[in-house]
Amino acid sequence: MQKTGEGMVTVGYERIKRFAFVGSSATKQEWSDRLDALAEILSAAIAPTVYAQPSEARSEDWLSKINGTHKQFFDAVTVNDGWALGYAVNFLNANNEAYKLADNSLSAVVGLRHFAAPLGLTDVIWAKYELGEFFKLNDPATKQPLARNMYFHAHEGELLLPDMSIDRFMKRGAIFTVCNVAITVLSSLTAKAAGVTPDEAKTEWTAGVIGDAYRSRRGACGQSSARERVFVLLRWLRRR
Repeated sequence: MQKTGEGMVTVGYERIKRFAFVGSSATKQEWSDRLDALAEILSAAIAPTVYAQPSEARSEDWLSKINGTHKQFFDAVTVNDGWALGYAVNFLNANNEAYKLADNSLSAVVGLRHFAAPLGLTDVIWAKYELGEFFKLNDPATKQPLARNMYFHAHEGELLLPDMSIDRFMKRGAIFTVCNVAITVLSSLTAKAAGVTPDEAKTEWTAGVIGDAYRSRRGACGQSSARERVFVLLRWLRRR
């Protein structure tokens, strides 16, 4: 690991690949466990440098947006057909319908970390880095690998619940955070396929976080911060 420039940390693609790639025959669980371990290493190494930089100042701004009487944090670690979004939407809908509570009295926060982080990225990033192919996600219409973030602005009928579409969910006051460690790791893993360096990929992914979402220093930190705000924490477990 090499420190360069304004406190930025560069992680060589080949070095990450040797650690993160466990072979074409690896199971999803082996991939997941390896990325968990790699995220721990990267976050420990980056903490003294990147976290202190002014560019990270916005990363915890989302905490000041929590103003609902009833609060819930949804921890998403995989795309999993968008089910973390579905449960978060259901939190709002159920309170609306059963208890006649308005959206402005509810705070739903969805933390996108680990393999769920790309849910918080723009179509441009999904297309350039071939994330549909990387995550084995197909477009329902074409049956080809997704070249856009279907969960950000879904077409009619693509998702189980219309309000699962992130753009619509945000209009109801939902807060989204995207894990910076996941951005660092996954952008490095996909950089070569996009024909860029890991540094360039990290810069593009950081700029490609969808509007009004917040880049959290680390997904686990977001959970901790949420607990301190007296949240109920629901983790949507990865599919085995």
